[in-house]
Parts: sequence; C-alpha cells; structure tokens
Amino acid sequence: MKGWKHLAAIALGCSATAVSARAPSPPTPLFSSDVPIHVSIQGPFAALSSNRAEVPHPATMVVDGVTYPITLTPRGITRLRNETCDFPPL
Repeated sequence: MKGWKHLAAIALGCSATAVSARAPSPPTPLFSSDVPIHVSIQGPFAALSSNRAEVPHPATMVVDGVTYPITLTPRGITRLRNETCDFPPL
C-alpha cells in the first residue's frame, strides 16, 4: 500500500509540472488587427535633405510609446539628385 501512495504522489507531481511548463502563446502578427499603429521618427531631416551623401544619421523611432534607436541613410541613385526628388528616400 505504501508503494501505491508513493507512485500516485509522483504521478500527480509530474502532471502538475507538465501543466505549469506550457509554452508561452505565440506573438500576434503585426497586421492581425485594424487598430492603428502610432509611429513617429525624429532625426536630422534637414541634414538628410541638404547633404544627400549615403552617411548614416542617428535618429529615434517611437512606436506606441516605445522608443527605438535607429539610423537614417538616404538611398537611391537617381532619386538622390535634387532635380529628381525634393527629399531623398530613406
């Protein structure tokens, strides 16, 4: 009888451990909802527009209140020219 109670205790302990060790739920996809995402980018936009050399500039991006450090770099070939675009693509 003593062995049976011991095995039952081990079985209950194992099942409790298995339930508490569940994997976390996967993250939701970015566009799974129609709720707007509020994004703002702050950086030296005047410097990017006047000096179109492909040099990275430090900036910040704020997404729903969380700030991330980023770098902005003008890119392109034809669109880097002032005659083609007023502001270079980033």
